[in-house]
Amino acid sequence: MPGTQVAMLVFSLWVAAEMSDIVRGALISVPIHQKESGLAIGLNKFQLYRYVLVPQAVQLELPATINLITRVIKTTSLLMLISVMDVVNIGQQIVEANNQKYPTGVFWIYGLIFLLYFLIDYPLSWWAGRLEKKRLEQTNGE
Repeated sequence: MPGTQVAMLVFSLWVAAEMSDIVRGALISVPIHQKESGLAIGLNKFQLYRYVLVPQAVQLELPATINLITRVIKTTSLLMLISVMDVVNIGQQIVEANNQKYPTGVFWIYGLIFLLYFLIDYPLSWWAGRLEKKRLEQTNGE
């Protein structure tokens, strides 16, 4: 089995395990009185999950899911699944070709590569933090 396929299989299993843990944690985090109230008004198990537990769990799991996405982006880049080594190698070729003409070019090239990864990951991390803050404000406000 080629290395790329093995890496994809391993990361698929890893993300599935992490995501199942996030979902389980979110469902457990829904206050118990919500479940008891749903059962008290006569909801069956399917209705309880559909109308009461899952909508609240989604709000709880969204920041953790976004953080998982950023971790996957960072981790898979180590295995070259999103062509990080290609980007770095191209950067190295540019630096080597222009080293005499632009001696500080190495800082600009690798700075640009850093900026690209920052632009991918930072908005996701910021969004996750904002959702978490919003959820905490809603929880403390009630």
